[in-house]
Amino acid sequence: MPEPRAISTQLSPKEQERFHNLLKLAADSPYEGERTAALAAAERLVAKHGMTLDEAARGDPVEPEPQPSPAEKRWDAAQREAAHRFREAEARRAADKRQWEQAWQDARARGLDGEPTERPQRPRPAPNAMRSRRRRNPVDFARTLLTETRLSLQDIADITDLDIYQVAGLKLKLRNAEAA
Repeated sequence: MPEPRAISTQLSPKEQERFHNLLKLAADSPYEGERTAALAAAERLVAKHGMTLDEAARGDPVEPEPQPSPAEKRWDAAQREAAHRFREAEARRAADKRQWEQAWQDARARGLDGEPTERPQRPRPAPNAMRSRRRRNPVDFARTLLTETRLSLQDIADITDLDIYQVAGLKLKLRNAEAA
């Protein structure tokens, strides 16, 4: 009775390239030991996918992976930079939260949170008054800070959580709008 074979899977493009390089080395090497080792490595590689050397050799030719265009490289770099800024902001928020919690625990240990005192009553807004709890749009806020204050670009970027380049771009656009 023939031995059952494993289900064969395709070689990845990198594995195909390695397989073809091993076969080429096994065919062209002047050293017997190197040829034997290359052939054994190729057999191990295809056996991992449940294939024979002949089945793997008949597979699709290796196509080199396309190189990303300069625009794709810039996009990837911008995405990495945005992710980095997001991680930094999250780390700052977590540090602030830990600091607040520590201060709260210290205050309770000193007895500052003893008897709850009654808070003064704030006047309630009229029922038809609109009050938004949404955060202000950072671009509009930066634009307002640029026109109405003398804060540095870095300070405005820190306040609004925008990138320094976005704030500089807004300033340039405002300058162009004033000149027109």
